Amino acid sequence: MKNILIFSFTISIIFMIIIFDLIRKKLLKEQYALLWLFFGSIMIILSTNSVWLDFMARVLNVIYPPSLLFLFGILVCLFLILHLSLVVSRQSERIVRLTQEIGILRHEIEKRRDG
Repeated sequence: MKNILIFSFTISIIFMIIIFDLIRKKLLKEQYALLWLFFGSIMIILSTNSVWLDFMARVLNVIYPPSLLFLFGILVCLFLILHLSLVVSRQSERIVRLTQEIGILRHEIEKRRDG
């Protein structure tokens, strides 16, 4: 069990370093960075504190506590995919609306130019 916790901790630290680097390079917006940092911090806490992990495993009736870390990771990924799908849907609607407005404005400009 110790090896998997060390592996989880190492992966969580590498993940946090990558997130901080993306923030530093301004490739990741703050609203998403906070979400990623929050989940990365939870992964670090759970992988360093086996007492909490064991307790949560007992409460959820999970036989092998480190598997709870991976379950948590998968659930976080699903949550983030859902969140990003909502963002993409919203952006698609905005793009369609803006494209229509540009078409209307171009039509009005051509109409004034010709008439």
